[in-house]
Amino acid sequence: MGTDVEDGCTFIQGSRPSARRIPDNVWEKYRPTLVHLYRTTTLPEVIRVMEREHHFFATKRQYVHRFQVWNIKKYKQDQDTSIEDSTQAPLDWVPQLSSADDRARHLWLADMLFVLGDFHHSFAINAALGPWENSHDYAVTCVRTAQAQAQAELARNLVKASLPFPAEQDDAWNTTLSEFLLAYTYDWGRDAEHGLEQIARTVTDMVLEDAQGRDCLKELAPRGQFLDVLAYVLFRAGLVRYNQQQHQDGEIDTSEVLRQFLSQQPALQHGQDMKTDPLLHINPISSCLGWCKETLKNNPDICRDITGGDDNPIAEAYTLLCALWSLWLGCRPSSPMSCRAEAIGRYFTSVPAWAYNSKQQLGIAPTELLSTVVCMIMVAVPQLNKDIRQSLRERALASAHALEALRSEDLILRFLDQVWATNERLAFRADGPQGSRHDAVYVEMVETARRFVAESLGIYNLPVLEHGTAVYPLILADCGLFICSY
Repeated sequence: MGTDVEDGCTFIQGSRPSARRIPDNVWEKYRPTLVHLYRTTTLPEVIRVMEREHHFFATKRQYVHRFQVWNIKKYKQDQDTSIEDSTQAPLDWVPQLSSADDRARHLWLADMLFVLGDFHHSFAINAALGPWENSHDYAVTCVRTAQAQAQAELARNLVKASLPFPAEQDDAWNTTLSEFLLAYTYDWGRDAEHGLEQIARTVTDMVLEDAQGRDCLKELAPRGQFLDVLAYVLFRAGLVRYNQQQHQDGEIDTSEVLRQFLSQQPALQHGQDMKTDPLLHINPISSCLGWCKETLKNNPDICRDITGGDDNPIAEAYTLLCALWSLWLGCRPSSPMSCRAEAIGRYFTSVPAWAYNSKQQLGIAPTELLSTVVCMIMVAVPQLNKDIRQSLRERALASAHALEALRSEDLILRFLDQVWATNERLAFRADGPQGSRHDAVYVEMVETARRFVAESLGIYNLPVLEHGTAVYPLILADCGLFICSY
């Protein structure tokens, strides 16, 4: 059998590179470097550095085995945290994916599991396949889906690794968001007080008092979005947590400070250099709503093949979300999935503009935008006439028409209402009872939706949600939660 030899490594001809055997003397040659990297960073980072700087190529499994042979413990920053031991959900169902298309399908699944409320397996997929090219986005996703102490510790280290350069740290939302994210990672475990102290420091640095004793939000350098939805969510959760504690300085006027936050957003600054209609600058909201309306209008049988509850608005929201998502995706398991939003046009016959612009203009993934708009539609669904039974599609279409008739400012506030309702769990300890549901009816809703999504992507080995698993079902916001205007 012929072989190729590189630095003593033997490759089996005709096999994949992962099948090669690396002699012990080659491992020993790089042992000091490997041990140092493994103890100070993540395993994916070890792999990336060794490939880029030392042209040393080994599989993830080979690294794990070698560190076990050497009896090298996982890297420590706050506590031992590694990709392998950081998730409750076992990773053996996530295969070793060799192609970009396969990775993208699983990452799309992780995106949808997040909005459907299965944080457990969303984190597992991202932990197994990450980190992404954008390390900060990866860290944010891990913080938002962490479901155990080890996961939160991993997320904390990822946030620390993605902190802005020192020159960018003063008076910038990038740094402020990282501080909030770090604080939320202390929810799991014994250090919750440390997280609350971090939130208190961050909030008091941002919110000052003027000469009249009124709360004034410091103006920070924006992150680049026209309406920074992620900053809004994390900041609002921080304000709520701050007010939940008893501070000598008293409570912060949350409504007033959030109004100031909105007035500082580029899309909502009514200066001479801005258009009067803010939706001209954050068009993904109205664009996604319009796309939903047209899709409902042009597809009479859109919800026919998806199971959902006829009388349960949450179950109907799942049905509508899955139906619209499947048409957006193309719903063909064989569709090319070369990457995520960056090449979204490759697997949609008609690419909606909101899918392109969601991340850039709002700072959230298009799946999260679609989920938010679907919940807005379900909130606005007209009451059924007792004598006339309308289909879910008909009611949702009428609701979308009604939302389109709102003023731009009202539509934006409705959108923020729904975003907050979905993310309000961040205002409470993650390991507390708020937000997650364990009862069978909600687990079954999430299970039905996630199974449909996985199979639409050609993924058939997603583990079944067991009864009693914590899920975070869709939440329909009450109208008028956000009482301030900008």
